[in-house]
Amino acid sequence: EVDWGAIPEPLVQARLQWSGLDWPPGRRSEAEIRNQGTATLNGSAQDYALETAFELAGRSLPSGHWQLKAKGGRQELALVELNAEVLQGWLRGSGALQWRPGLAGQLDLRLCNLQPHELLPDWPVGTPLAASLWLGLDGDWLEIQPLELSLPGTQGRLTLSAKGRL
Repeated sequence: EVDWGAIPEPLVQARLQWSGLDWPPGRRSEAEIRNQGTATLNGSAQDYALETAFELAGRSLPSGHWQLKAKGGRQELALVELNAEVLQGWLRGSGALQWRPGLAGQLDLRLCNLQPHELLPDWPVGTPLAASLWLGLDGDWLEIQPLELSLPGTQGRLTLSAKGRL
């Protein structure tokens, strides 16, 4: 009989670099998404760390620089830090995801000084957008607590909270 607890868990130290990856593949002039970047993975399946930095752009996706740091194990992933420089502003986030015993997670996002006119042509140029958002997922339940959106050019704010079944 094998004592599985006595066998050490394999450790991995990996670094991945990529460039010129287009999606869908083989259609460079029509690519929906283009990106390049690096990723490192260190640890074991029980305790690992992931870091990645990449440039991402596409036909319907604004170009930007993204960085992500995460830690995880066999049942969960903690998004320690998410940073993006996109639409001339920035996005910051953190969160967690678990898949055992069931799918659940949460994500906390902050957006500041985004210039969305690249995606929304009717948005006034030079009018920044700021927002904060907390998303929670538990099985088939999704919760938003709250989405706060600063309305440009006004003193107004929009706040939305919602909970529903997917």
